[in-house]
Amino acid sequence: MTVPGHRLQPATPSSLPFQLLCLFFVLIWGMMVWSDPPQTTSSSLGSTELKGWKNIGRHGDVTLYSKSVPDSSMLAVRGVAVVDTPLPLLMETFFDIGLSKQWVADLHTFQELKVDKSHNGLLKQRYRVAGGLVVKDREFLLSRKVKKTKKNEVKVQYKSVEDKKHPVCKGCIRSVTDDTTWVFTNLRSGDGSSVGTRIDLQAYLDPKGSLSPMLVNLIQKGWPKKSINSLVKLAEKRKSKTKIGKEWTGW
Repeated sequence: MTVPGHRLQPATPSSLPFQLLCLFFVLIWGMMVWSDPPQTTSSSLGSTELKGWKNIGRHGDVTLYSKSVPDSSMLAVRGVAVVDTPLPLLMETFFDIGLSKQWVADLHTFQELKVDKSHNGLLKQRYRVAGGLVVKDREFLLSRKVKKTKKNEVKVQYKSVEDKKHPVCKGCIRSVTDDTTWVFTNLRSGDGSSVGTRIDLQAYLDPKGSLSPMLVNLIQKGWPKKSINSLVKLAEKRKSKTKIGKEWTGW
């Protein structure tokens, strides 16, 4: 995500029984996304209403939103939460590629093809659902831009790109995202001390494939909750092992 999202296509869509089997697996996977217990901590600082977005429910401390996109049957999705976990700890976990498979759902491989010291660059991610037995893997080729704002925020934006040097892998479907953005805000009390982090994740994905947009939207609505909770849980679990680098000192 960092950019999960899967619109699934059967690997061998030649028979009705096989199609139904695929549908069964995807429905089970979708229910798992929605039913995972939240891992964030409670706070009164979370936003419940965002202009232009439809509030579709609160799961633990993650408030979920969706909105229609012009000329598209796919919904944009969003999740907002406030957690006690310090921003520097979240950042070290988020950008550690060696930890990505521990918190990014269904991530199979993750390559940083060309990344600078500020974490900007070209990435390639491959996702595998249900062990890859009934649906094709999904792949993203992404540009990542990281910006630290004057509001104690870290903005991480992903967009799909095309590059002839990196064709789609064999057996995969190339999915795309016009915009997947994480915003981490360091929250401070009146005396300036840090009191937690606000996490705002929004995405508009076109995972490609043949399943109905209704089913895809159902699955993707729960993705922000799962992503935020998994990141926070892993960051807290590794707190004693994580070394905070100079770039996050003082946040």
